[in-house]
Amino acid sequence: MTPRFAFTPPPPARRHREDTTALPISSEWHGEMVDDSGERHTFTLLRDDSAAATSRHPFSLIDHTGTVSSVRLLEASNRAFVALVLPRSRNPETSDEIIVLEGVRLGDQIAGRFVSRSHGWRNVIRSGEFSAVLAGTTVRAA
Repeated sequence: MTPRFAFTPPPPARRHREDTTALPISSEWHGEMVDDSGERHTFTLLRDDSAAATSRHPFSLIDHTGTVSSVRLLEASNRAFVALVLPRSRNPETSDEIIVLEGVRLGDQIAGRFVSRSHGWRNVIRSGEFSAVLAGTTVRAA
């Protein structure tokens, strides 16, 4: 006698689920960091899709001086993220600088807080808020 198998079909999806590989900061973002003293600096956050599969640092941050830094995504959900901008030398007055970004995505915008510290994590260089918009979009006043 030939054995018979009965397979239970998978249950229907309860709701449409977004692709989890689409991280909250995927794509290209143009933004501004405003430190607690009111000093403003622009930045661009890029995702390199070609490096995403092979690199632990598929993001780059380009600051207002043109300095490029690797960005490591420490934690991410559908909306929130924590990212670490790896050490870089900003200028001769400061040693290597590490920036931690904590933010959320709301539609075509991301916003949150940042802290910039020296490489030894002891001295805070600056801290404040940042915001950015998805490249190719414009922000309209309410």
